Formats: sequence, C-alpha cells, structure tokens
Amino acid sequence: MIQWLVFGWRSVQENILEVPKQCRLGIFVPEDPISRTDFGSTNHAAVYRSRARWWRRGLVERLAVQARADLAAPGGERGAAWCEAVPSFIANVLAGNPELRSEALDALFPSGLAAVLALCWRRPDLAFVLMQNLFAVPAGSCPGSNHPARKLVESAEGHFVLYLLLSLLWSVGADGDEAPRGGASEASSAKAREWASIFFFDLWAAGIFAPAYRGVQRMGAAQLHSFLCAVASVPGWGALRINDGSAAATASSASALESFGRLMGRLCSQREALGLLWHTVHGLLAGPEAAADAGGSSLGGGSQGSEAARLASALLCDSDFVDLAAEEMVASLAVLAGAWQLDWSPAPVTAEACAALGIDPVDLELLQLAPREDKDNCQLRQAETTTKAPAWGDSAAGGEAIEATKARAVADGNGFFRELLLTAIELAAIPRAAGSMLPPRLVGVYLSGNVSLIAALHHLRFGAAAVAVTGTKLPARQASASAVEAAKACNLVLQLRLCGNVLYDSDRARDFLLLSGGLPALLSHCYADPELPLLREAGVFAVRNLTKHSEEVRQAVRELLAERRSVASAAVADASQASEGDDDGQLTSRSAAQSLLPSIDESAIL
Repeated sequence: MIQWLVFGWRSVQENILEVPKQCRLGIFVPEDPISRTDFGSTNHAAVYRSRARWWRRGLVERLAVQARADLAAPGGERGAAWCEAVPSFIANVLAGNPELRSEALDALFPSGLAAVLALCWRRPDLAFVLMQNLFAVPAGSCPGSNHPARKLVESAEGHFVLYLLLSLLWSVGADGDEAPRGGASEASSAKAREWASIFFFDLWAAGIFAPAYRGVQRMGAAQLHSFLCAVASVPGWGALRINDGSAAATASSASALESFGRLMGRLCSQREALGLLWHTVHGLLAGPEAAADAGGSSLGGGSQGSEAARLASALLCDSDFVDLAAEEMVASLAVLAGAWQLDWSPAPVTAEACAALGIDPVDLELLQLAPREDKDNCQLRQAETTTKAPAWGDSAAGGEAIEATKARAVADGNGFFRELLLTAIELAAIPRAAGSMLPPRLVGVYLSGNVSLIAALHHLRFGAAAVAVTGTKLPARQASASAVEAAKACNLVLQLRLCGNVLYDSDRARDFLLLSGGLPALLSHCYADPELPLLREAGVFAVRNLTKHSEEVRQAVRELLAERRSVASAAVADASQASEGDDDGQLTSRSAAQSLLPSIDESAIL
C-alpha cells in the first residue's frame, strides 16, 4: 500500500523538481509550489488539508522508518525507483505548507532525515529539494536566531546530517568541472548543484556558516559511526547496538558495518567537507561563471551583484565568521610552511602598523602563535615516531613519510586551502564595490601572514635574501623543481591576487603593508616565470594597487629597483673578475649571475 501511494506521485516528479531558470547561486525567484504540483487546482486550502491528512495518518513517518531499516537490511540497496520516489514524495508533501514543516521537522530530525538522505545517491538533487522545503523560512519572516536550519548547527546530530549533505554535494563534483563520483547522471548533478546553492545561500545569509563549520570540524569518526548505528536502530525492525566490548555487541557492530558499509564508503573526508563549506561561500559570491574559472586569467574579484554583496556583508558583519576566516587562514599557512619546510615566521606587527588599521596588536597575536604551535606539533610527531625527518629528497629512513606529507600538502593546496583563498579573494573584492570595507583583522592577517609566506616561498627558490631586499649578498638558487612545486601547492598566484584585492583603493591597507615591511616581497614577484604562469601579472596587479594614488610609494619602489640593479651589476662584475682570462667561463659566469635576478619591468609597475 505504501509503495503504491508513493509511486503514484512519480508521474509529476520531474515537473515538481525542475529547477527554475531564475536559480543562479543565491538568486531565486520562487514560483507558487501549488500551481506546479496539483494538476492546475486552485483550491489551495483543500490541497493543504489533503497533505495534512496524509502526514497525520503517519505515511511519511512510516517511510522514514522504512528508510532507517533499509540501512541495516542485509539484502542490499533498494531499487532506483524506491530511492527516488521516497525523498521526492516527502519533499512534495512539504512544498508550500508551512504548517507541516515544524511537525515534519520534529518527526524526521535527525534519524529519519539522515536515512532519507542516504537514499539519494542516485539523485542528489532530491536531497537538496527536500532540505530546501523542510528548512525554508516562511514568507515575510526575518531569518536569524529562529531560522529552522539552526537545528543543523545546535546539536551533534545536526552536524552529522550536514555532513551527509556535504558528501552528496561532493559526489556530484561541487564545481561541475569533473565527472560525478556517485551514480548520479550529469543532469541530476547539475540540478543538485543549483538546488544546493539555493539552500546554502539561505543558511549563510542567516549567519549559520561559522557554527556549522565548527560543528563539522569537531566531528569524530567514532561519533559518526555511532550516529549511523543509531539511525539504523529501529524498534521492532531489528535494532543495532553500539559496540561496548561484549561479544554480542561486537557481533552486532560488525553486522552494522557490513550492512551500511556502502554508505560509509560514499562519505567524503572531513577535510573535503570543510573545503566544500568554503566552496559554497565562494560559489555564491563569485557566481557560476567565475566559480568555473577560478584559476583563470581574471586577477581581481568576481561578482558585484546585489545578492553577492548582501551575502558578503552578512558574513563580514558576523564576528564569529571573521574570527573563523582569520584562524583558518593562519592555521593553513602554518601547515603548508611545515610541510614544505618554509622559514615562515611572521615578524611581530608593530603598534604603528596596527594603528594604521585601527586595531590592537592583540588581534594579530595568532600570527606569532601559529608557527610555534606547528613546530611543537612537528616535534611531538617526531617524538612519537622516534624518527628524524630527513631533508627534501633524502633517501634515508623517513623519506617515504616526508613524500607522503608533501603529497598531502599538494592535495590540500588543490582542495581546502584553495577554496579558502578563493573565498578570501571574493570577500576582499565585493565589499569594496558595495561601498563597505574588509574587517581590519582580516586585512592584518592577509597582509602579514600571507605576505610572509609569499616571501618564504621566494627565499626557498632564490636563497636567504629576496630579490628586492637590500643587501650585498647575491641570492643562490635552490633546487628549482622543489621550490616550484611548493609555490604551486601553496597557490602563490592566488595569494598575490588576494593581496592585490586587499590593497585596492585602501589607504589603511597600504600604510599597514609599508609599515610592516611587505613591499619588497610583493615587488620580488613582478617577473615572468615560464614555470609559474600568471605570476608576473599577479605580482604587478598587487604592486600597482599598492602604488595607486601614492607618489611616496612609487618613489619607494623606484629606490628598491635601483638598488636591485646596483646589486646585479656588482654581481656581474665580481663574476667577470673571477673568470678573467677564460672567455668561455666569463660568459658562463655572467649568464649565471644574471639568471639569479629575474627581470622586472619598471614601466609595468609605475
């Protein structure tokens, strides 16, 4: 009987779930759900009463219980028809019926909702339609502390449900530039991404990002397994027990693992889930075109639409989000510096530099704490393994562990850290276009922490002294392949883009950078490098934004470039004297000395 009632809705399923053409990453003009689902009927009250009767007869609750029992069923997964019909039926029952939403939320959350989401691997778009209908804010109400989706961030069970939802987004390829990882079709994956953008826009605009992020960050594998066991433990349907060490419980837990092992295998990693959270923010701010071409030739920010500006303003006015963005950036820089053995030790920011931003030096203390904590963690790991980590490329014991660390750093640079950087780039660009400013704490973190890492990457490649730094010692080139690999893993070009956006038309950011000594590091990257495409463009972009409207800064740049030319000339002269009497050697030495100092086009900067 249940199956007959559910499958009766499948004839209108595609029409109901067709994504409106107005849906574009946060811009959603909803249509009347009744006119789309009830065969032209205009008697809305009758429709609502009909849906309420269906709900109060327990049909939807029975479906949720059946979905929970399916997780523990030893016979394998249900057919595609069942897995598509159940979530779409529940979503349709809730569509446009605010009276049923609170009742449905209490009945489904968290176990029933998690079980229904677990049915959506073939059609992830159904999961996001269901979530949108279940957590929709009633028309005319003001989202905030009473937002229904706060259930997702105020309890551990809500974090697990959000994690399942992020895994569904991961399965379809969040940015659309790769094939779906699950069994979803391309069309279903595209719909899932569009519905996900609508759902997450409502959440992040309501100030839920920071608690949601911290909740997923605190999740543990053991707690997740316990939650899934609880979801599959349905009274009267063969309850599953959590392993407490007894023989019976151990056998029960083993049975549980075997029963829903497929589900566990479909979940993304915790780091990927956190990266996806930043990806949703970046996608909503940049728009679909910019999100698809995040690594393209555009050096500035992305979208300047009203919806993106509204979201950026909501995020940057949230002190919890600002603190989270600063902490995650500094922590990521420390991890990358440790993985690539970079000499990343940001100098303490002076009181004068902080005064230029209007902040207290205490606000930037995390820049000094992060490298120390990273070193302490590295020492602890070394003490646990009793193996000293060798230098890069060393074939001694531990070399495989170092290579594994580098591989993880490369993966992180292409995943989590890249999404964090792209989000920061958009947040630094959009508020300026809307007439507001980036919070001073983020300005300080980006122009001190990120600029310090940019300088450390330059030192890794060219030696202890940067190209534009004063001094008489000529930089000595290090192993180029390793240095270039580190620069790519740390997204050097994107970091320069971030600095350029922060500096654009901002006197306080310019003064802070000059007072904190960051000018030479940016100037050192205004050269063409065939191994790092767009490096010169990104460096020039940052320096030109710094020198704009300031003759004083332009004069400082001229002095640094003149000093650089003087150092280069002295180095060539020394090389010529050392090889006097040997024409071939003289030419070789002069060529080598010149290659150490890449050419910087002064006209492009000034």
